[in-house]
Amino acid sequence: MNYTEAVRLARIGDERGFGYLYESTYRSKYYLALQYMKNREAAEDVLQDAYLKAFSKLDMLEQPEHFSAWLGQIVANTAKNALAKNNPLLFTDVAAETEIEDFVDRVEDDDVTGQPELSYTREETRELVRELIDALSDEQRMCILMFHIEGISIKEIAQTLDCSENTVKSRLNYGRKNLKIKAEELQKKGYKLYSIAPLPLLLFLLRTDRDTMLAEGSIQIVGRCIADYIFARIPSLHPVPGVSQGTSGTSQMASGTSQAASEAVQAGTGAGKAAAAKAGFLHAVAGKAVVAVLSVCIAGGTIYGVTQTMGHDTGTETGQTQQEQMQQTETEVETEAEPQSIPVTDTDYPDLIEGSLTKEELEFVFAYGPETLTEQGLSEGDYLMFLNCWCQASEPAGQFITFMGQDANYRHGYAVEDINRYLSSFTEYRFTEDNDSDTPYGNDVNGDTIWIMPAELSFEAKASIVDASYIEDTMTVHFSYEKNSYENGLTMTDKTATLKKNANDKFQIIAIVEGFVPAEGTAGSAQMDNTESQAAVKNGSTASVRTIYEGVLTSVQNNEAGYELPNAGGSSDFQYFLWDMNGDGIKELIVGALFTEDVFDAYDIRVFTVVQDSSGYTLKAIDGDMVSLAIYLPADGNGLYTMDMSRGTGEIRIYRLTIAGDTLTMGSAPELTYTLGDDAGAQFINSNSCAGWMSAYGMDGLAELE
Repeated sequence: MNYTEAVRLARIGDERGFGYLYESTYRSKYYLALQYMKNREAAEDVLQDAYLKAFSKLDMLEQPEHFSAWLGQIVANTAKNALAKNNPLLFTDVAAETEIEDFVDRVEDDDVTGQPELSYTREETRELVRELIDALSDEQRMCILMFHIEGISIKEIAQTLDCSENTVKSRLNYGRKNLKIKAEELQKKGYKLYSIAPLPLLLFLLRTDRDTMLAEGSIQIVGRCIADYIFARIPSLHPVPGVSQGTSGTSQMASGTSQAASEAVQAGTGAGKAAAAKAGFLHAVAGKAVVAVLSVCIAGGTIYGVTQTMGHDTGTETGQTQQEQMQQTETEVETEAEPQSIPVTDTDYPDLIEGSLTKEELEFVFAYGPETLTEQGLSEGDYLMFLNCWCQASEPAGQFITFMGQDANYRHGYAVEDINRYLSSFTEYRFTEDNDSDTPYGNDVNGDTIWIMPAELSFEAKASIVDASYIEDTMTVHFSYEKNSYENGLTMTDKTATLKKNANDKFQIIAIVEGFVPAEGTAGSAQMDNTESQAAVKNGSTASVRTIYEGVLTSVQNNEAGYELPNAGGSSDFQYFLWDMNGDGIKELIVGALFTEDVFDAYDIRVFTVVQDSSGYTLKAIDGDMVSLAIYLPADGNGLYTMDMSRGTGEIRIYRLTIAGDTLTMGSAPELTYTLGDDAGAQFINSNSCAGWMSAYGMDGLAELE
């Protein structure tokens, strides 16, 4: 799915459209709202109001493919109004600076990322961002962020802030001067600014800080809270035909259900967990948006209701009576409820995880334990490495591992019970007096202490659990992982851990893979277990085209060798579509990972096809990957069109992608160049449809290959 398709669906009330529009933008827009408001609660309020405004005015959006930029202006306008409440003179020409004669609408030496000496820790980055941002007035801050980060033009900023274009230029100019003054002050205080011009430095720091924050698990929690607020109110923005919006209407009932579910979860009841799973907006897997607009009434333990698609009265379209709809819905709900996926709350972990690990302790294992875990298992050397990492990563006072002191050989002693408890979460191996080295400088278990000669770690790591749920004897845990090493710098990725119940009826980790893999009982899980598809791909054996492509999508989600999307920055938002690029009658599988490049959402794409012989089909991976802001399907059927945009000028260039031999190739020159809003752009979009991206976590789109 892309913005054009999502807007089309949202306009007719389809929940998938709203879900895609929110999920693909809320992270970057939340960060901008934070910088506008400099207050988390205020930023959340701004974002909530901005999405409600955007969703209620989708009919006014002339270019749906630019939804993100349009939403950015609404976020800025909402923030402006919020700030102006406390100071009515803000953002008016009355309060404007006047010097504009030396305004330059670009940033010299903007690309500072190529300088190897430019390196800050996360704490230094955020401290410098705070210092530099605080040097700007509210008007200057908003103008700089809108112009240089969001890529909004001078004219559009003036319209958004309700002031003249000269006022915008003046504020940009004075903002740069204030940044220069602040930078000089910081240098005198000992801050390392690497002789970079203040504005490019601020832009670099903002992007670095944004990327770091968006990789943290906490952003998922914020996103869900905001989503709960927004999506409880969507039915009132897009009323369902034929359904009263009075006291028993969809909006009130959906809101009431959400509230009831939240209260029940806080109370820890099983019914509350089940209700929350129905009423929640974000899917438990990787924050994928699955909005269920469900009018329900819980009475006597039985659920009655009518499932509605926003904007559609399913009963009217199919001719069903209300009673028939209710009977059908009861059957569907009962079918879905067996078995029911149960979310894990923070207090549940000690009762569920082997070793009675708390959530924080499990995160500690994910951070400094095995980075991946497969059926191949672990060696004794691995366990010794985990031992050293756990002991060296913990404070001497022992937040996670109890420190027992030093001996005459300068070895450090730690509580062996703590070490073995963490090991029990993923292995049967234990450190005992029977398997230690019994040497003066090796690991030595003596009573309740294990003595080691620790080696200093060359990295720091952190794991943050995003969500966890279990169904029967299988638990799925999604977590974000970041590792900052001296050798490779900071790397961040999303991971999935699978846990199974053991003989103690506790969950034990059996696998850790990169990427967010759907949990059992959720959309896409059946495909993830499709061993036939995986075997067909890995062994190169013949199979149906659909089976082979299902295996490709599974391998992409698992980030297996040969299926990586290297330019997507670890994104797990995998999508795909089918298109016959070379006219041979076989549709290629185009796979993309959606990520944020600078201020734009972009895809890192790869192409897979099959080769047919007398015995069937075999997989063929096309060499090379390509980053694209948008993909269009050429009316002439030859290859694909990819769009590139200049943030500074708004110039759009359209190139053709083709398969040349075994390689994905882009034309050396654009086939079309135009500026946003030109007639040429409208004609191009009308003639060449957008690619119909679909989530790789649900493979129904491959059914056409049968």
